[in-house]
Formats: sequence, C-alpha cells, structure tokens
Amino acid sequence: MDLLTEIKLPVKEELNSYEIIFREALRSENKLIEAAVDHFLQKKGKNLRPILVLLAAKCTAGSVNAATLDSAVSLELLHDATLLHDDVLDETNLRRGIATVNAKFSSKLAVLLGDFFLSNTLIKASGTDNLQIIKAISAFSAILVDGEIHQLNSANNVVISEENYMQIIYKKTAALFVTCFRIGALSVDASPKHLSDLEKFAHILGLIFQIRDDIFDYYPSTDVGKPTGNDIREGKITLPLIYALNNCSPQQKEDMMSIINGKDYTAENIEILLQFAKDNGGIEYSKQKMLTMQDEAVSYLKEIPESDAKRSLMLILDYIIDRNL
Repeated sequence: MDLLTEIKLPVKEELNSYEIIFREALRSENKLIEAAVDHFLQKKGKNLRPILVLLAAKCTAGSVNAATLDSAVSLELLHDATLLHDDVLDETNLRRGIATVNAKFSSKLAVLLGDFFLSNTLIKASGTDNLQIIKAISAFSAILVDGEIHQLNSANNVVISEENYMQIIYKKTAALFVTCFRIGALSVDASPKHLSDLEKFAHILGLIFQIRDDIFDYYPSTDVGKPTGNDIREGKITLPLIYALNNCSPQQKEDMMSIINGKDYTAENIEILLQFAKDNGGIEYSKQKMLTMQDEAVSYLKEIPESDAKRSLMLILDYIIDRNL
C-alpha cells in the first residue's frame, strides 16, 4: 500500500461522498461549461485539501457531517477557481501534463469558468449553515488575492530575505492549509484548544508543502507540470536561491543579483542561477528546514486524541516532504 492510500484510509468512505457532492456542484445545462469542466477535472490532483478537511473533523469528533463535506467542496472549488485564473495570468499552457483550459478553449472561457467555480464556492459554503465556516472561507479568499498582489510586487522589487519568503508562501499556500483544518474542525464544533493546535500544525504543514514545491523548480521533471526554472523566469526568488545568495562570496552575489535585478532570464542565465543555488547549499538547507519544521508541527498534535485520523496527519508530513510532485 502506498503512503497516500494509507493516509486516506480513515476517511475513505467520506471521500467517496465528497467526490459525488463535488461533481454535482459543477453540473450545468450549458454544454460548453460541461466540456470545460470535464477537461479541467480529467487530471485533478490527489485531493489533499479535502482529505485535510475530513481528517481535521475526524481527529476532533471521530466523524464528519454534511457541513464538513460541503465546506470541503466549497474550499476545493475556490482553490480550483484560483488555478483557472492563475493559468490565464501566467499564460500557462500545461498543467500536470495536459492543456490548460485557456490553452484548449480560450482565456476568456477560463476566466468565466473560474467565476463559475467561485459562484459555486459561495453556494456550498452557505449550505453549511455555519457562519464561522463562511467567514473562514471568505477570509481565505481575501488572503489569496493579497498574496498574489504581494508576490507581484515582490517580483518587481526583489527582496532576498527568508522572512519575506515565508510571508509570501503563507499567503500563497499555508493559509489554504490552515483554512482546511479550521473549517474541518469548525464543522464538528471542535474545542478552541483543538482548533488552535490544528491551525498551528496546518500553518507549518503548508509552509513545508510550498518549500518542497519550490525545490522541484530546480530539477527537470515532466511530472511537475512546469519547466525547470519557471519560478525564476517569473521573478519568484525561492528559498534555495535566497539561502545561496545570503551565504556566498560578495562577488558571486553581485554577479547573480545582476541577472536577477536586470531580469535577464535567458535559458543560459536561468541555468546559472539554478546551479548556483545547488552549489551553494540552497537545496540542502531547504531540505533541512523542512525537517526542522516537521518536528515543530508534530509538537502541536500532542493534545489531539490518538486515532487513525491523527496518525494520518503524522503521515502527511512524511508524504509531503518525500513527494515527487
């Protein structure tokens, strides 16, 4: 049994229910919408976000309910809407090896399809009849937009600090993980203590996820769905390169910053930056950072009752750190 299958076991039946509700939320009599949705969903990810929502509920209450399922669907719809819009903004033509909606159909349809997903996000959130869940999903939506603008501004004003990087990836990724755990716990009326502990765990988990994702950019892979060095090409300076720039000779830093500040991202220069990060310990540092953060994350689960669901949360840390895409 692979690790992800093992992680899913405590919520296997609930995930089946989630899948049915999720697909029903996107039904439409408009044939073009149906075709675009079918195309978008044909190579979905591993359902990590709904798994987290369901596990958070089960960790604290031992079961999930209709509000848990609807909130999980709502959050996934919101996430998918951002992917559709991001692909248009970044002019991305491939995601996980298949053509994006904007590439296969048009950018206009991709934007409108993202809006369709957003509309259904609101419908499913309101279906929970839980104002705290609605507020949590709405607040996360605002963080998403703020994060995108922050990242855009950072691309134009390069700041090579680890602190700035962590702020960016919190808004880009970790906030989503925190919201997964928050709405899962809220759906089953978890205690304030358990809610707080799960949110702290989720914060660290989300940071680890994004650091691992950023490391992928330094190595060629057809599975990741983006070309090597794509982050740098878009002006995103991630942890391996940040560490290398802050731990190299003054002359090396000057040479590398000349490329970055000049946005001289030719194929040759991108390769130079990637190799520079590797040669100066950026990858090793980032991997060690994940392991240190893993220990911190585990500490937040101490007062969560022992269960198969809690064990799955522990396994998720290993899965994210060791994942290949």
